[in-house]
Amino acid sequence: MAYSNRTEFPASDFPIMQEWMVALLRHTGTIDEAWQSTSATAHISADRADRLVKPARGLSGRERVDIYREMYYLRLIDALAVDVPLVRYCLGEEQFEAIAMRYFVEHPSRSYTLNRVSDQFPTFLLALTHRTLPEALHDTTQDDMALLADIAHVELTAVWAFDAPTAESISTATLQAIPPEQYGNLRLKAHPAVFLHESKYPILAIIDTLTARMEREQEQNDHTSITLTNHDRDSLFASLCHEAPSYVLTYRPEFVAEYHAFDVEQFVLLRALLAGATLEQAIGTLIEQPAVAHLLSEQPTHVNHLMQSVMTWFSEWVALGIFVAVEW
Repeated sequence: MAYSNRTEFPASDFPIMQEWMVALLRHTGTIDEAWQSTSATAHISADRADRLVKPARGLSGRERVDIYREMYYLRLIDALAVDVPLVRYCLGEEQFEAIAMRYFVEHPSRSYTLNRVSDQFPTFLLALTHRTLPEALHDTTQDDMALLADIAHVELTAVWAFDAPTAESISTATLQAIPPEQYGNLRLKAHPAVFLHESKYPILAIIDTLTARMEREQEQNDHTSITLTNHDRDSLFASLCHEAPSYVLTYRPEFVAEYHAFDVEQFVLLRALLAGATLEQAIGTLIEQPAVAHLLSEQPTHVNHLMQSVMTWFSEWVALGIFVAVEW
């Protein structure tokens, strides 16, 4: 951005210009409204801003800044769409952009990288109500929004896993070197690319169905961007949206993030381990899980089978590479 008088705005005052620019970006009104808003004029008066920002190529200073404002949000919306393509597909282009604009106004980017702009999107979707939804989505139920938030979170775990730093996983040989009497004291550190998600829906089956349908429609339309109509979305959600709890591990062993479906017992055990519990403490948490506790009360000898399952799961997780350190 070029200025008409550099001596009027010395380099030492550059942070003030940054705050002024941020105020303009976050204002949802016209450029004139933003220019004269309290949030902007708290840093630079409207008259002074007009003197500072030079006209160029037939555009006034305000028009130049307005183009930047528009391109700024378009870039953010594009980045969000790349991170959550299934949510965009389900909402439709116009509704997705309307929700995305509101999201970025309420949750402005606070990072130097676009990799973090989507982090709060699932929480934002859950908080949307009938009053705050775009008019075209007023028939969308809270259950539908909860499902969209779930889809967004699972999609983002793949993004986070892909962006996570690399780390060397522990091997089976490392565990075999630990004295068996110390197994109960084991504490494990997860690989940075490991994420867990719990859903009240069969979330991986839903994601697989949506992905297959989206990719099929894109192929039929020369790989152009495709979205559902409101009617198609409502019909599809009605067929998919039944309660069936599911548990997901997202992990990036090499260069591609993978989803792994867990049962509740595996999920409870691994979640406890990733939270810092010892293996003994994690098994205690598992045994307190209602379904397991009920089973053991009726069949006490089932504990032996449960311990065998725990060791099998543990070995599979180590072989998968989801732990990077162990202490006892």
